[in-house]
Amino acid sequence: MGTCEKQISYFMGSNTPVGFISRFSQLVDPRMISTAYVLKAGPGTGKSSLMRRFADFFEQKGYEVHRIYCSSDIQSLDAVFVPELAVAILDGTPPHVIEPAYPGAVEQVVSLFDSFDIDKLKAHREEIIACFKENKALHAKATLFISAAGSLLGDNLRTAQEYVNREKLSRFCEKTAAAEFGRKSAARPGAEYDVFFSAITAQGVTFHGDTLHRFCKRAYLFEDRYGCVGGEILRSLRDSAVRAGHAVICGFCPTAPFEKMEQLVVPELQLGFFVANKFHTPEFSDQKVVHDRRFLDEQRLKEHRAKLRFNRRAAEELLKEASGFIADAKVNHDKLESYYTAAVNFEKTDEILEKLLDAYR
Repeated sequence: MGTCEKQISYFMGSNTPVGFISRFSQLVDPRMISTAYVLKAGPGTGKSSLMRRFADFFEQKGYEVHRIYCSSDIQSLDAVFVPELAVAILDGTPPHVIEPAYPGAVEQVVSLFDSFDIDKLKAHREEIIACFKENKALHAKATLFISAAGSLLGDNLRTAQEYVNREKLSRFCEKTAAAEFGRKSAARPGAEYDVFFSAITAQGVTFHGDTLHRFCKRAYLFEDRYGCVGGEILRSLRDSAVRAGHAVICGFCPTAPFEKMEQLVVPELQLGFFVANKFHTPEFSDQKVVHDRRFLDEQRLKEHRAKLRFNRRAAEELLKEASGFIADAKVNHDKLESYYTAAVNFEKTDEILEKLLDAYR
């Protein structure tokens, strides 16, 4: 085991056109996790700090540690994953609620409620309830704007799809897959791990691009102005890599969290395939750039150029407005945290952490 050269960080939950999407269930999946510590507590009770110290402990021992950040507060951790030990610790409270499916055998619920001074919380009962309601309302407003932006970007995708040369696209995918993964299928297919390398946050679209360099030495970059080429190529290459037995990490677009893949990482090969657009354009010293015009009928697409440009610019403005609501929610959440922070005995949370870490000393 060597120390990590670069920190590995990403999101597993994001604000999307259909509300908050969580992929935290992977961190309690018995196929990849032996032990998952599921934290239960309120805001401002030290969950993120506890997880940060959990991550520090294993990084100092030389393990690869994945720090999974909160898209509503990019300074806070939502989870930590140590792949080599198949151990995870995560916030199991809303909006990414986790309830044990295999209590004790996989998940261990770690409650911080014993550290609460209930009388202090009761003294601010009405304010706390009002803050929770306001937070929910602000995130609902953000969702409306993200949904509108997603519709416009989806319209661009569907418009441009009409002018894609499918034969060229298919040949490219087959040739690239054969060159990188070979033509034979493995006895056992590889595993897929789904994340968000980018998310819509209070700071705008936040992209954990540095993490891609931790996994990859080589990269293909697909310049994809309309979102109609790169995602399709990545889905095809993902299927080929998995058939060849490779484990893959798939990063999805927060405006189309189920349909649109934007990052594909094959750690075993130190190889990545990435969509490059206005929101994220990773750069590698060893990279091959593939332009979408290679697969598009540019001449026929010209007649839609004004609409495509309008949709893109309008979507960018809508996402800025959504980020503003998320920022307002963060201010409101900070107020909510202040009530809990004042009512928590952090010595007790320290004791809980030390007890968890005793098993790994």
